[in-house]
Amino acid sequence: MNQQILLEELQKRDEVVNHLHKAKVEETQKRQMEVYRLEKELYMMQSLVEGYRKALKETQKAFADYRARCPQADEPLYKDVPDSGGLVLSVMDLEKERLKKEEEERVKLREFFRDFEKNCKDIEEEWMGQMGILKGHLSRVESLGDKLQALDDKVKQLKEVNAKSKTSDPLEIAPLSEAEAA
Repeated sequence: MNQQILLEELQKRDEVVNHLHKAKVEETQKRQMEVYRLEKELYMMQSLVEGYRKALKETQKAFADYRARCPQADEPLYKDVPDSGGLVLSVMDLEKERLKKEEEERVKLREFFRDFEKNCKDIEEEWMGQMGILKGHLSRVESLGDKLQALDDKVKQLKEVNAKSKTSDPLEIAPLSEAEAA
């Protein structure tokens, strides 16, 4: 009976050892699966990072080409600190600069309109001078027109007097008839 108990005890221990062995094998497989999964993720992350690096290099190259084709203005984007690109301006500073620029634009527009009005006045004065000259010429032309009209009236009177004198002249020769003319 002791032998039987020992055999049962041995069987139980064998089962426990088998169970532990299976558990260890399963645990090893799980760990290997987890390692495989993590290695796969690591590989994917490496390829993703390599893709980003490649894309970044291409973007930097394209940007350098763009800068070569379209150079940036000399005026820095941020104007707080000269020669360094500056710091970001505050909203109040930006508003002050905007108002200052608007005032400068208004002054320039006022000067432009002042110059424009001066030019218009100069042109108007020149035209008025020309109009005075033209009015003088117009009055001469009208005077000559009046004299011509008076002369025309006198010519008409002379024609009438001449026509009357021809009809009232007793020595006037009667026109020849067709038989006499032949």
